[in-house]
Amino acid sequence: MLRDLKDITFHAPPTMWKNPAAGVYWIAGISPMEVHTPERFEELKREFVRRQDEAREARAQLREKTWEVPSNKDPQKTYTVTQSITGSWDCTCQGFKFRHRCSHVDKVQEEEK
Repeated sequence: MLRDLKDITFHAPPTMWKNPAAGVYWIAGISPMEVHTPERFEELKREFVRRQDEAREARAQLREKTWEVPSNKDPQKTYTVTQSITGSWDCTCQGFKFRHRCSHVDKVQEEEK
């Protein structure tokens, strides 16, 4: 019996082939399973695509984030505050280069709460 879709782990896109001796369809790329109808294969294919889309969306959320923050002393000047995908912070101001902390990062962190 074919497992529920939520229990299936996809390692590669599903492909279908017919076993002439058994007359059933099989899926490659995950643990081989019998798929008795082309409709069930199409259902598995749609699930694979849905999960690919979810993974792509999750990766997009992990991208580095940047903010332009005005200088406290010179409003004409801005600094770039960056949060990496690992969560570490950086700022282009001199204070951050020396102390690894600055008011620009503090301001962005406070706004992001």
